[in-house]
Amino acid sequence: MKGKALIVMIFAALALAVPSAEALTRQEVDQRLRQEEIRLAQIEAQVSQHRQKMSETVRKEKSLLDELSVINEKTVVAAQKIVVLDLKQKKVTARIEELETEIAMTRKDLADVQELLHRRLLALYKYGNGTDLDLLLSTGDVQEALATTYLLKRITDQDRAFFEDLTRKSRRLESALGELEEQRGELRKQRADLERQKKEYNQSLARRNKALEEIRRQKSNYEKAEKELVQAQAELEQRIRRLLQEKQRLVEEARRAALERPGQKPKEPMPTYKPGGKLQWPLKGRVMSPFGTRVHPTFKTKTVHTGIDIDGKRGDPVGAAAAGEVLFAGWLRGYGQIVVLDHGGDLTTVYAHLSKISVAEGDRVAVGQTVGLVGDTGVATGHHLHFEVRVNGEARDPMRYLGGR
Repeated sequence: MKGKALIVMIFAALALAVPSAEALTRQEVDQRLRQEEIRLAQIEAQVSQHRQKMSETVRKEKSLLDELSVINEKTVVAAQKIVVLDLKQKKVTARIEELETEIAMTRKDLADVQELLHRRLLALYKYGNGTDLDLLLSTGDVQEALATTYLLKRITDQDRAFFEDLTRKSRRLESALGELEEQRGELRKQRADLERQKKEYNQSLARRNKALEEIRRQKSNYEKAEKELVQAQAELEQRIRRLLQEKQRLVEEARRAALERPGQKPKEPMPTYKPGGKLQWPLKGRVMSPFGTRVHPTFKTKTVHTGIDIDGKRGDPVGAAAAGEVLFAGWLRGYGQIVVLDHGGDLTTVYAHLSKISVAEGDRVAVGQTVGLVGDTGVATGHHLHFEVRVNGEARDPMRYLGGR
């Protein structure tokens, strides 16, 4: 009976810890990290494209808006890097917590296996090497002898399994401790990177605010900036027209290709804006500045405002005024981060001063779908949305197109 009791004891000790399922929060962090890294790459690509456009434009004198654009871009890039680094830090912190839990469990498992091995060795010492033979001789018949032989073999196998399990757990513990040290080092590095990015962001923000203050304070700077804004508005009009023409050319090419290949399914047509139809308000807020001529309160200079400014808080979602396709998403001097939507029928809508762009060029968007977030990039007096309606690139009063709220 003592031999059978030993067998029962060994079999009962075989249960090993099952790894816990991956926490959902870690999956969410991983998913969001991938999204924000893609977003960072898009911002850097848009900034690079905008810098190239600026370098291609030959200007006789220093441009205030170009200087402001560069500062704005650095601020937005630094802010996005902070988001990415913060998520990376969360990921590493979560992994460190997992490793600490795994190490604690592995140490407990090791202690359990070592205790079982200790008992096994005591049993072998107590019963001696003749235990197996004594068990066989004490059986009453052949069937019981066969069963005992099978159990004795299982005991030998379990002894081997115990040692293998002990070795495996020791290696797992060593590996986890090594990774834990690496992750802690990575966390220290990320914290230092995060502090540097925050410092760069604050410096860029201070430079931007100082540049804007200089524009607002000095009449010569203000008049120069307003002149450049008029040029930027003309550039936007020309760009929209070029993009619409290029898009139409591509549509014609696709149509001809579809006719030449009858089996090829043509692209679904984009919803076309119908004249007289009403657009949805992209943001619920007070109209701070209307369309048309406006007079500076201090300098008394007259300028033309090509859209309306809608009051909002930083980060408020900006919705598409109608279904359409993203014609342009990126940077434009004076406008900051900007999205232009094509609604068909030569009608486009413009969303400017965004803190974040949520769509990419070529995307199809539904009415009300978020295209970006309210911000103050470009030449902006506080957080708000600059919204424009253009027909074949020419600015129109948005109030004539917007429906009721």
